[in-house]
Amino acid sequence: MRIDKKEVKKLMEKYQLTEEEATKLWLEDEGYEINEEVEEMTRKAKINKTGAKASAIDKTKKKKKGGSKYKAPTEKQELYQFLVEKIKEKYENVEIMNENKLIGVQVGDLFFKIDVIKHTKKGK
Repeated sequence: MRIDKKEVKKLMEKYQLTEEEATKLWLEDEGYEINEEVEEMTRKAKINKTGAKASAIDKTKKKKKGGSKYKAPTEKQELYQFLVEKIKEKYENVEIMNENKLIGVQVGDLFFKIDVIKHTKKGK
C-alpha cells in the first residue's frame, strides 16, 4: 500500500492534525483501516433504517383528501354543451371523454378528439 503524502498534507492543513492523525484519517477514508466508532454508528443507522432517505418531515401529519374540484366557467359549459349537441346531430358515435373538456367523434374509420380550452389574457 502506498500512502498519498499530498492528501495527508491537505488533511493536516484542513483539520489542523498531526501527520500521524492525518495518516490514520487517510487510511480510514481509503478503507485500509476500520474506525470502530464510525462502524458502530453505521450499524445503528442500519438498524434504525436511517440514511440518505431520512428526513425531518413529520410523518404523523395527514394529507388532505379530496380538495376543491374544478368548476368550469359558465361560458365554457355552454359552449361545450352546444358543441356536443351539434356534433350528435350530425354523427352517431360521439363520446364525452372528459366533461366540459374533451369530445371524441368517430367518423368512418377515423377518430377525432375535440378539446375545449379556455385561454386567459396575459398580464403586462
